[in-house]
Amino acid sequence: MAEHTEDSCTPQPDSAVICEVCDMVYRRQALTPQEKALCVRCGAELYRDNRRIYRLLLPLVMAALALFLIANIAPVIEMDFNGVRTMANVWTAIVAMNHDGMLAVSVAVFCTIVLFPACEILVLCYVLISLATGRRAPFFSTALRLMHRARRWSMLEVFLIGVAVAAVKLGTMAEVRPMPGLGAYGALVLLLTYLQTFDIRYLWTISDQRAL
Repeated sequence: MAEHTEDSCTPQPDSAVICEVCDMVYRRQALTPQEKALCVRCGAELYRDNRRIYRLLLPLVMAALALFLIANIAPVIEMDFNGVRTMANVWTAIVAMNHDGMLAVSVAVFCTIVLFPACEILVLCYVLISLATGRRAPFFSTALRLMHRARRWSMLEVFLIGVAVAAVKLGTMAEVRPMPGLGAYGALVLLLTYLQTFDIRYLWTISDQRAL
């Protein structure tokens, strides 16, 4: 990837960029495709050409949405205890905890496994589809702030580890088989982890350009 070293100068209010490492201030300049700007003082990345990043993210987010639906609909594990077969998914676990008097736990599981991941995926879909159509999404700032907060409480990987531990323990009493929902959760965790490596500040920049 090509690199471009910024020259420090007195910035204009609508074009300033500040290095997050050393606080050096620069005037934003146009970059060529695949080029990124680096700080002359510390070498940290300031920004990069991001005009087409939504075209890369949108298919990944749509795939994450499909995996999320499969993970919540399909059974996660199947248990065979003396010829009696039982299939379970996240919803049966939430309902079972509620029936056992663990309302607070069932609400926490619903929020961290269903609500917050769904919020993150749907907000990304909403924002990226709007950018792909060449306009700024209404309530763009609010949507991204909501997604940022939802990311903090999404615990799909914890749920996945919990299912694996429970399957090992139940394996001593019954025959446990993985089902499609478990694979969907695994793929979803990997995909969301990859999506979270992208800096959402680039979406703000693209949105500002659309609003001009």
